[in-house]
Amino acid sequence: MLTIGSCGFSSTGSSVVTDILKEYDDNVVLDQNEFTITWCADGIEDLHYHMFEGCRRDLSNRIALERFARRFLKRGFDGYQLLTYGRFNDLTKKYLDDITQVKWIGPLNPVLSNSFRLKSNNLFVRANAYELLFRIEKKIGHGLCCYPLAQVGMAIRPESFVEISRKYVLDILDSMGRIEGKNLVLDQPFSGNNPQASFPYFENPRAVVVDRDPRDYYLFVKTFLYRKGIRQIPAYNVKDFVEFYRREREHQPYTEERDDVLLVSFEDFIYKYEETKKILLDFCQVNPKSWKKKIFEPDKSIHNTQLFRRFPEYKSDIEYICRELPQYLYPFEQFGDVDTQGEMFFGKSALNK
Repeated sequence: MLTIGSCGFSSTGSSVVTDILKEYDDNVVLDQNEFTITWCADGIEDLHYHMFEGCRRDLSNRIALERFARRFLKRGFDGYQLLTYGRFNDLTKKYLDDITQVKWIGPLNPVLSNSFRLKSNNLFVRANAYELLFRIEKKIGHGLCCYPLAQVGMAIRPESFVEISRKYVLDILDSMGRIEGKNLVLDQPFSGNNPQASFPYFENPRAVVVDRDPRDYYLFVKTFLYRKGIRQIPAYNVKDFVEFYRREREHQPYTEERDDVLLVSFEDFIYKYEETKKILLDFCQVNPKSWKKKIFEPDKSIHNTQLFRRFPEYKSDIEYICRELPQYLYPFEQFGDVDTQGEMFFGKSALNK
């Protein structure tokens, strides 16, 4: 069975993949939250880099371990403690134990320590408190973990890192409801521009990368998402947007031709629905006969396309995008005059419960 990732570039319409695949009984779709633990900042890919490629003595990997713990334990991770029925924190602690080679009582890295901890450490030094602590430790025969000290660890090229990380990810997914014998469909388990970097941490991974016409993307962000406080994309200035859009896509690994990465336009799922759905099902090895209910509605999602027709006040911005990003424009003109003036919406289909 496959692990299928619905991927995009932030609000480019990738939820269409989970909407459609949820219609088929061959799949288990876990799309309550984005599953970004491998590729997000301070995630598993960053751990790998600092333990293998970017290791600077014990320092960089120590910081990476501390940052991972802070990201996924101290601050929580997108509600996954709840989604795993209370197992996420325990699984994460075990994972860190499994990859950490040496532990001792020492100072947290100054980069990650708060000002109060740093001031406390300076007071300990000036008051000669560490001398007293050392005598107590010598007497009892082991280190004492007392503030401002903490347990720290080191991991340099840990054995079986990929295998241990893959088991950690699988244990989380099992706790969330993975079912043996069915495809597992996740929201954003791989980054849109470099999905293959996360593949080693999943069983039989396949990525579906969904992109969107830059004209519609620009206007959707500028006129709709900004009002909702979703501001990951620069859209106040069209030149900034074009530079952002281009840099995310040009010469990125996702464009490499691979059997396990499918590139598809959001608009194809609407204007070429049956054809594109067949491509998706074939790529994901889904039996069309396992269809159970309708979720994705192309006639509703079409209202999120050709937005440049309803916002004529941004005509000059759209012309600039056409000049700068011609290779990314969707050929709407091939489909004649269609009604796209309905209500825009964000995220999943209303039928994706």
